[in-house]
Amino acid sequence: MTVHFFEIRGCRFEMFGGRPVIFAPEEADEELLRRYAFVKIADGRWVRYLNQYEYSYIMSVKDAEEIVFDGKAVERMNYPAVQFQNVNYGNRMYNPQKNADTLCYVSLGLMAGSLPLSAVLTPLGGFVLAIAALVLVIIVRVHYPEHKLGKVLFTVYLILIIIGVVLTIAAMIIIAIACNQCINDCRSCPG
Repeated sequence: MTVHFFEIRGCRFEMFGGRPVIFAPEEADEELLRRYAFVKIADGRWVRYLNQYEYSYIMSVKDAEEIVFDGKAVERMNYPAVQFQNVNYGNRMYNPQKNADTLCYVSLGLMAGSLPLSAVLTPLGGFVLAIAALVLVIIVRVHYPEHKLGKVLFTVYLILIIIGVVLTIAAMIIIAIACNQCINDCRSCPG
């Protein structure tokens, strides 16, 4: 079956290693192939591993001799923002799900370390670690918006920030009232 994948014309749809793929034609431009997430496999061919939406779209029009992926096809597929798929880059495997998990665990470790650090040593050190943890979770939310642990950590961190701000404002009000009371008591002292 021939698949025209945006500007890459004449691709071949097959199952490869138990996964649906499209093989690029030999004369295709390598930079264009990389832009559309094609990877070079060990035998020198360029392949794009299809996600579930692309595969479902191909299966829905499988009776056609030529299948065209373009902007209209993407709209009909109801494409989500990000797809987690393993892509083989030579000998190593790129797994966005694992990368997002790693960033979340590092962020969680930084946040957990910020609490004792601010209590024992200095509030500034704990604050820096907490900001670093928040930045890592924001990176996860931007690059992997469908990642569940990233969503949960982001929500928990926002709640912790809101609680921290409310407690800080309450402490400042209590300190201001106590200082005002002390000043009033000193004014009423004879002397």
